[in-house]
Amino acid sequence: MEQEYFDFTKEEYQLLKGHKIDSTFDPNFNILTFSQYYQALEYVSEPFIIFEYRFGSLNRYLEYSKRYCDEYIATTNEYLEKLLFNRDSSAEEYDIHSEIGLPDTEYFSEYNYSSILSMLTTILEYFIVQISKEIASEKNVKYAIKNGKDPIINKHLDFLCDSCNLKVDIEPVLLINLDLIRSVRNKYIHNIDGTFQIESFLN
Repeated sequence: MEQEYFDFTKEEYQLLKGHKIDSTFDPNFNILTFSQYYQALEYVSEPFIIFEYRFGSLNRYLEYSKRYCDEYIATTNEYLEKLLFNRDSSAEEYDIHSEIGLPDTEYFSEYNYSSILSMLTTILEYFIVQISKEIASEKNVKYAIKNGKDPIINKHLDFLCDSCNLKVDIEPVLLINLDLIRSVRNKYIHNIDGTFQIESFLN
């Protein structure tokens, strides 16, 4: 998959894959560390290409931000445990560090996933908006989206079908998944009291 996407010969691909960069955040990092989950077809319009770049970058952002959060939380817990059982450390010293470290161990992962879900939804919405504007321009149709409380993606799909006379075939399960992503994103963002658990929501 990566070889086809980057259009390298087999020898070039193996050379790049074996070229490691000594990095403090990932000793095994190279340009082919992660596969592309989405690849725009050749000769497509600009919105598809931008979506490919943004989506791929978000995937890598999630991977590395999660690694950092996991390592930071583990290091914080280990440090607090050493303070707790170290006879040379005072209770006051432990209290000071725990007041800073313990909230991070509880909220860091939540903040990370909340931001990822928010960015993912924004990328999808930006994509459908740009596609709609481009198609409207090509068909000489006024870009006008109906008001209402419907999600941005749904309103633009209606615009493409009703105003641009396009037949947009979308599997019902895809719309269900989009609604699920939006719901999870919104519940994460408004989860200030900490009562929302993604596992219980999905079940």
